[in-house]
Amino acid sequence: MWRRRAGSGGPAVEAVGKTASDRVQKKLIKVYRATEQFARVGRVAELRGQMKPLLLATG
Repeated sequence: MWRRRAGSGGPAVEAVGKTASDRVQKKLIKVYRATEQFARVGRVAELRGQMKPLLLATG
């Protein structure tokens, strides 16, 4: 089976942190919640770790 290699997502998370867009913040919350079931996967855990501080900062 062919699998697409996922990127780190770091640059995308950084871009979210630099925008004041409410829409972007809501999308980040949606992605964070959607990835919860995969939180034990290394790359997903890393990405969620980058997202969490942004989510906490926006409250």
